[in-house]
Amino acid sequence: MGLPVVCYQSMLREVASTVSSFNLPTAGRTVASLHDLKAYTSWQAGTLTPVAHIDIDAGAGKASADYCALIDHNVTKQNKTDSVPVLRADDVFPPTTLRYTFTGTLTDPGQVDIRFFSNLGPFRYWRLDFQGGAGPDWSRLPFIGEFWLGLRTTLPGYLTAAFDPFFSSVEVKGSSSVGGHYLAGLNRGKTHRGSLEFGRAGVPRSELTSYLNAFITYAEKRQPFLFVVDPDDEDFDTARYLKIPDAARITRKAIGGGTDRFDVMIPVEEAYMELVTT
Repeated sequence: MGLPVVCYQSMLREVASTVSSFNLPTAGRTVASLHDLKAYTSWQAGTLTPVAHIDIDAGAGKASADYCALIDHNVTKQNKTDSVPVLRADDVFPPTTLRYTFTGTLTDPGQVDIRFFSNLGPFRYWRLDFQGGAGPDWSRLPFIGEFWLGLRTTLPGYLTAAFDPFFSSVEVKGSSSVGGHYLAGLNRGKTHRGSLEFGRAGVPRSELTSYLNAFITYAEKRQPFLFVVDPDDEDFDTARYLKIPDAARITRKAIGGGTDRFDVMIPVEEAYMELVTT
């Protein structure tokens, strides 16, 4: 049984990093959409050939990674031979050394596909190569909503017994608008909500200050992050793309009147909705 994991650090969003695509993108769907924290905007290759790949120059300081995530993509749905993407990394360009192969079945569009592996790096040049060995016979243009690559954070303990690993499904509604003008229709969808809480035992102060506070500082900006209940359990290794609700607040309460342990509670909801009807 593994501890819960959050992923919020991605080399694609580092100031020193440069992201590029070998293929000319579809108009309005550039590589900037791969790391804009908006899964509903996507990069898409503008041509079927040559085989697409995404390049990252992490800068002179280099970067390491022990996870890779694709959010809302069709990487295995767009070719007839069903090849899998691979991750390459080197200190010289172009990176050719195979570092990781996406084994197993990749998810359908609209979901989060995450892979964990041993720490790779540090390297300066990284490439997500959709060829995966034998060149696929492309039938549709590949697209990716978000591409995350970096170092994961393992949470300091198991969540409280009241935690629902499946989260609650809640209906949400919003007014339709075009150019700032409200329309008569309503957008209806559903989102999953929950709370990450460590219970009465709390979190040791050393772990709170050493790395958990850094994640909380990021999450309080209402920026999305990835969360996995248990990477070692196939029933609970589903990754979710979450954020803190706009009206919610994270609490860190001292336990027993001292400052040795803290009860940490992080309310969360999905960072994008699954559409039901409009």
